[in-house]
Order: sequence, then structure tokens, then C-alpha cells
Amino acid sequence: MLPSTGPLAGFLIQGSQKGSQDTAPGEKRDLIVIADDNADMRDYLAHLLRQNYIVHPVRDGIEAINATRQLRPALVLTDVMMPGMDGFGVLSEIRRDEALRSTPVILVSARAGEESRLEGLQAGADDYLVKPFTARELIARVTTHVKMANLRRETAEREARLRAEVDIALAASSTGAFRWNPQTDLVEIDGNLKRLLGVGPDETVETMDAFIGRAHPNDQARLAFAIDACRAGADFDMEFRVPLPTGSLQWLYGRAKIQFQDRQPTCFVGACTDITSRKHAEELLRESELWLTGQKQAFQAAVNGSPLADSLEMLLRTAIKQYRSEAKCAFYIANAAGTELEYVLGMPEEYVRSMDGLKLGPESPAYGLAVDVDEPRITPDVCEDPRWKPWLWLAEQYDFRAWWSFPVKTFTGKAIGVFAMYFKEPRQATSRDLQLANVLTHAAAILISKNQETEERARTERELHESEQHLRLTQHAAGIGTWEWDLRTNEVRWNPELEAMYGLAPGTFGGRQEDWERRVHPEDRQNALEQVRVAIETGAPVQAEWRVVWPDGSAHWILGRWQAFADESGMPARLAGINIDVTERKAAEEARRHLAAIVESSEDAIVSKDLTGMVRSWNREAECLFGYSPAEMIGQPIRKIIPPELQEDEDRILATIARGERIEHFETVRVAKDGRRIDVALTISPIRDENGRIVGASKIARDITQKKQTEQALRISERLASVGRLAATIAHEINNPLETVANLLYLARFSHDPTRIHELLAQADEELNRVSLLSKQTLGFYREKHGAKPLNIGTIVESLVGVFTPKARNRSIEIKSEIRQDPEILAGESEIRQVIANLLNNSIDAILNGGTVRVRVSAGRAWNQSSSPGVRLTIADSGHGVAPEHRQKLFEPFFTTNKEIGTGLGLWVSKGIIEKHGGRIRFKSRIEPGRSGTVFMVFLPSVRIPQVIES
Repeated sequence: MLPSTGPLAGFLIQGSQKGSQDTAPGEKRDLIVIADDNADMRDYLAHLLRQNYIVHPVRDGIEAINATRQLRPALVLTDVMMPGMDGFGVLSEIRRDEALRSTPVILVSARAGEESRLEGLQAGADDYLVKPFTARELIARVTTHVKMANLRRETAEREARLRAEVDIALAASSTGAFRWNPQTDLVEIDGNLKRLLGVGPDETVETMDAFIGRAHPNDQARLAFAIDACRAGADFDMEFRVPLPTGSLQWLYGRAKIQFQDRQPTCFVGACTDITSRKHAEELLRESELWLTGQKQAFQAAVNGSPLADSLEMLLRTAIKQYRSEAKCAFYIANAAGTELEYVLGMPEEYVRSMDGLKLGPESPAYGLAVDVDEPRITPDVCEDPRWKPWLWLAEQYDFRAWWSFPVKTFTGKAIGVFAMYFKEPRQATSRDLQLANVLTHAAAILISKNQETEERARTERELHESEQHLRLTQHAAGIGTWEWDLRTNEVRWNPELEAMYGLAPGTFGGRQEDWERRVHPEDRQNALEQVRVAIETGAPVQAEWRVVWPDGSAHWILGRWQAFADESGMPARLAGINIDVTERKAAEEARRHLAAIVESSEDAIVSKDLTGMVRSWNREAECLFGYSPAEMIGQPIRKIIPPELQEDEDRILATIARGERIEHFETVRVAKDGRRIDVALTISPIRDENGRIVGASKIARDITQKKQTEQALRISERLASVGRLAATIAHEINNPLETVANLLYLARFSHDPTRIHELLAQADEELNRVSLLSKQTLGFYREKHGAKPLNIGTIVESLVGVFTPKARNRSIEIKSEIRQDPEILAGESEIRQVIANLLNNSIDAILNGGTVRVRVSAGRAWNQSSSPGVRLTIADSGHGVAPEHRQKLFEPFFTTNKEIGTGLGLWVSKGIIEKHGGRIRFKSRIEPGRSGTVFMVFLPSVRIPQVIES
């Protein structure tokens, strides 16, 4: 039943009729607040609207405001004339409240006329309804404004969702948006762009000048010019740099379009994208192309026979271009003796005259020291380096502060020159600088070696190819591929870097998910697809690794990271992520596992230690040899297995390793866990980290106990044979003078001339003195001096020449000795005497019908290590020489070319004695008639790691 409306309602409402049909069951209905101080009117309005809406009637304006704030209705219908707060007051309060401002308000009033209606609309009302009105008109206007309000709300919500999705997309693509009003010069930027510009939480960018001020100083003028062009109607499209608070530079690519109203520009709307990775890739590509071009030109000049300076000059020009003429560069080459540096090119003539022919050594400047220590010498600021104090005048005269020196090394690791770089300002070398310097010095080494030995041209070309491959691999490894997959359309977008990562040319990827799945290795495909499913179902970031098969059949490892993003309905709509090529890392991991397996399965004991002598690794064979398990040795000092009397050996070993030198075939003694002493042969090599610094040593130990016993037996056998031969020689030499004495005494007995008798007895006395001298030399040779001691081999040579001279004279052989220098060495005297006696005896036996044996003693250095001083012994004969087919076997045991008197052990034993003392023996031989002969050369070091030398 309808409530009573009374006479007032009858006057206000004309032609009232029943409203529209009731809403369907379960359908959501909007809430309407009705404010009217007239109860009949309030009830009637509620009755009309309750058929389609939820109605909340109130009696005055205060209640209307409270209800609106609590209930948030879809519409407020209020009478204008009410006690207390009238309808205009209700409208004003709603429009002032930020949360209620969008709520539609319809004013109802008995005041007719256009002026009253305009007053209500100007006050902010959405509609103005004049009494009397029909029920249909009321319902129509309320329905219209409710629908419009709902439409506005839905549009705002959809716009907010779209804006949120745009923000996510911009953040995922490292993009930020901005808006600029050229009339007011105000700039609005979103959070993404604030992050890209490095804007702090307490900073603001409100004007275009402030925006330009965030750019790199060198880019601000160009950016300001582009903005001025925008004021003239041009679009904004440019790349610029932004310094970040961390000190790094970030590249941004900005684009903007102008918006017009009445043919006048009103604002610019655009975005800026982070392109730092792309710019870095472009820079790496530019550097790679520059280095490749420079290397190709330099190598081509060398192949064409150009002077070395021309080829090296091309490398210098390439380096100067690389550093944009901010550096000076120069090349120096070590002389043949390795004692001085000779200038090649790159510096002024005055500088060359003052520094050319610089002596190499610990006191030389940085570029000389780089060759001396065989390592780069980086001086960021010469004014702060104490070593540069004697050379600061040079830096001031030629205006430089930073000095980088890189040794130029051959394939064997020997430093043959240096590449120097000079900078006007202090400058520290980055890893990229070191890498490029390594490439340049590597190329320079090839050029220098080619100039010195023209037959190495083929190797030069191979090195060029390897250098090109290395640079291309470096460029490829620097890329990061990005992709996006639309789950609704199955469209997949890849950038060119990602296509290259899969072995595809730009633009050749199919563009669908199936095209990616087909390229994943069959063994990894299921796991990769499972991770895709996890990302779609959870929305969380996902990471996985898999192999991809290139069109050429090769497999490459990919590391992928991605995340799913939902649409406005909350359903997964797209996936976005990145791929990184990790093939090199995977290969390195496999190589490390393979190396560990080799070390663990080796038949030799392999141990590593740091520079303090603490054990870092201990393989299974080391456990078998010494009896200690890895748990007992790792973290313990290696001195644990060194005998007490040899503890000082470890200090010398560590010092040698710290200098970057290698110790080969070092025979010594070690102690096992059960106390046994084990003869071992050690090979010790430095271990370097990724920066080339020596951080420890690797040691290979081989049990040579059985070998030592065999050698001892052979030495005894050889000594017995040598003693027998020496005894026969001495007997022969003593018999000759004794026979002469007997003859002289016989003649003196029967002579009656005193003068004649005196002469005969004097001759006999001379022969007896000769016998005495032979006896003393023989006794000196026999009596052994136990252990190593300081000695000079020149003295031994002179005594043995006297012993072997008679034998040589009987064969018309002349022995010529020359003692140039006679450095002191640490050795066993009897063993060195045995070596020299063997070589002299062999040289005499090699001459059949007269000739010469030359013996020379001089100071020298090892052939394979110029830093090892010592003594050189050279014994040359003019004999028949050694046939080519016998030369490889000359130092083998029991091999001899003289079957009648030789045992085949002399040279083998001599070589063992020499190598035990840390020395080397070589020989050369010719068999051409008239030019035949053999030369034996022995080197023994002056100072070496001492060891127990058996007598």
C-alpha cells in the first residue's frame, strides 16, 4: 500500500504514475540518499525510487552529509529549502570533499525559472529538478545520472588499471614517461623516469631547465637545442647521457609528440628508455671493429715486407683513436742481450735522446721494470708513486701524470719489449683497458717476432684469426636478449640480440612460442616448459637454464629469467623476460670438473699450497705416497712432510715461486706419516688468479726411491769401470818414466865421466818427480769429499789436464785449456771431477790420428733461464764426430760408439750428476771430412736450492 501523500504532494506531483518494473532477483542495486524536511515528500520520493534503487531517506542537510560520507551513495537527491543546512550547503560540502567530489547531486526546488536552474548548475549540481515534476521525469533523470556516474567510475577504474599496466610495462622495459607544457614550462615525470634520471626522494624536476640540468654537461646544449625545436613544432627524438649518483653514466633515448588544441601546441607527451646496455654493446662493437681494422692493417703491412716501425705505428694509431687522442703511446724493444730497451716509435725526438738505451733492472722506470719483472706496471699518478721521484722531471717536461706499461711477450712468455701509455691526468686502468692492452701487446709480439724471424708468417696469420675470434666472442658475451610473449595471441617478440643468441639472423625468428620450443634442446625442453608453467600459475619471477640448438647443430647454454603479468581480470596475459648466454661459464664449470677428475686420478701426488706454505688441496695419490689423508693435510703447513734439515728448502721454494719462476725435476727427500724417508722428484709451478697475480703453487711429487737405488748401483758400476780404466792409464804413465829411470841408472852405472853421470842422474830425478806428481794427482782424484762444498771447476780442469796430457801426447793430441772466469759453485768435488774426466777421456778417444782437444771455463747463464748465473765448461775435440743415428741415444745407459773400451755408462752417469746439481749438458757434432768434431757444453749454477749430494 502506498503511503499517504497529503494535499502538498498532490500539488507538487502531477500525473504521477507507477515507476518501472522491479529489478531482477539477485541484481546489484545502487544506493540513493534522499534529503527533504517534508516527511510526505520524502516518503513519496523514496517510494518511487525504491523500485530500482536502495533508498536512504534523511530529514535535513546535516544528516545528508553524514549519510553520504558513510554510505558513499551512487546519487544524492536533496531539496533546496531545508532548515539548518539547505540543499546548496549539502552540494558545497560534497564538492569540497575529495572523496565525495564525483558523487552526482540533483537539487529539487519549487523555485521555477531559468535563473534558479542556472544558479543550481553553477553551484555544481548535476541537475536541477523544479516542482512539480512527474514520476517518470524524476526516475528518468535519476537513472540517467546514476548511469553516467557509474560509467565515469568504471572509466576511471579502467583508466587506473590501464595506467598501472602501462607503468608495469614501462618499468619492465626500463622506460619512464613525461609531459611538458611549453606555455607554463611545467614538467611532469613518472616514478620510472625519476629513477632513470637519478632523482632522489627529496629532489624535484618541475621545469624543462631542471630536466635539461639532469643530463650530462656535454649533452645539455644539444638537449636544449632539441627542446627549442619542439617549441617550434618539431617532434622530440634524441639520445643523451645522465650522470647517476653512483658516479656511472646512463644512456637514455627520448621521444615525444606534440599535442595541439586550436592549432596551438598545448603539451608534449613522451617517454625515455634506458639504452645503456645497447650503447655499451655499440661501444664494444666499435672498439672491436677499430682493433680488428688496426690489427689487420698492421699485419698486412708486415706480410707485405714493411719495416717493423710502420706496422707498430698502425697499432699506435689504433690505440690513440681508441682513447680519443687523450693518450700518447710508444713502443720499446729489448736488445738481443736483454739488458737494455731500445726506442722504436711514438715519442718526441728530445725524449728519445734522453731515454733511449735504458738499462733494464729494478731501478729503471716503469716501462723498464715491466720488462724486468715480466708484469704490467700501472702508475695512476706518478706524483704519488715513490718510485717515480727520480723521474718526475721527465713527467713535468713532457706533461703527463699517469703512466701504464705493458710487457710485450713472445709465445714462450719471454718479454721482448714494452708498450707504454701516457695520460695528462691521473688515470686508473680498468679491466677493459687491461684487456685491450693485452690484445695490442699480443699483436705487437706477433709483429716483432715476424720481423725477427720471417719464417713465422704463418703463425702470425693464425694469431690474427684467433684474436678476431676472441674479440667477437667477447662482443657476443656482452649482449642480453629480451623477449615478450602475449598469452592471448601467442605472439612472441624477440630483440636482435636474442636472435643472435639462438644463432639466427635478425628478423628470422618465427614469432610464436612453438618456434622457441623447437630450438630448445630435447633433453632440456620439458624442464624449461615446466618453469614457464610455474611462472604463469604463480606470477612469481622464475629462473632456469637450458641448451639451445643452433641451425648449424651446435649447442649453447642459456640462462633465462622471466615473470608473468595479469590483465585487468587477474588472468595471466603475458610473459616478459631476458636471456643471457652462459655457454662459457658452463664450459668452464665442466673444465674445472674435468681437471679435478684428472688430478684425483693422477698416478702422481698433486698438491697445491698458498704463498705461506699452507696446503690447499691433496689428491688421492698424495695420500697413498705420504700416508696423510686430505683432512689431515688441508689447512696444515707443507713443512709437515719436510725433514728438519731441509726446512730451509721451503723458504727458497716459496721465494722462487713468488718471483714467477718454475722449479722442474727438483730431487729431494720427504717424510711420510710413518716416518719413512721418501726420495721424490718435485715439479713446482706458480698458480695465478684471474688478474695474473701469483697466489700459490702447484706441486707434482713422484716417488723416485727405486730410481735412486738403480742410479746408485749404476754409479758404483761406472766408478769401478772408470777406476779400472784410470788405473790402466796411470800404470802406463808411471811405467814410461820408471823405464826411463832404469835406463838412465844403467847408463850412469857404467859411465866414468862425473859430468855425464850427473846429467844422467838429473834426468832420472826429473822422471821420478813426474811419477810423484802422477801419484799425488791420482790420490787427489781418489779421495772423495763427502757432501756439497764451494769449489772452482777451473782448478779441477787444470789438474785433470795434467793427468791426461801424457795419454794425449802419445796419440799426437794437443790439449789446450783456457780459464776465462771461474765462478764458485756449490757441488760435490768428486762427482764434478768424474764428469770432467769422462768428457776429457771421451774427447781423446774420439781422435784417431792426431788432433786437438780444447777446454774452456767461463762465467755464463743457463740457456733456458737468463736470470740463473753460473759457470760454463766447454770441451771440444777434432775427432770423427757422432753419427746422426747415434745422437739421440748418446746419453742412454749402456750405449757406446766404442765397443772395444766403452761401457756406455759414462755420459749417462755424467748427465745425472750435472742435472742433480741443477745444471744442463748439451752437445753439437759434425761428421763432414775436414770439419768433423764434437763439442760438449756443461752449465752448472752458482746458487741453487741445496740438497744432500751423495758421494
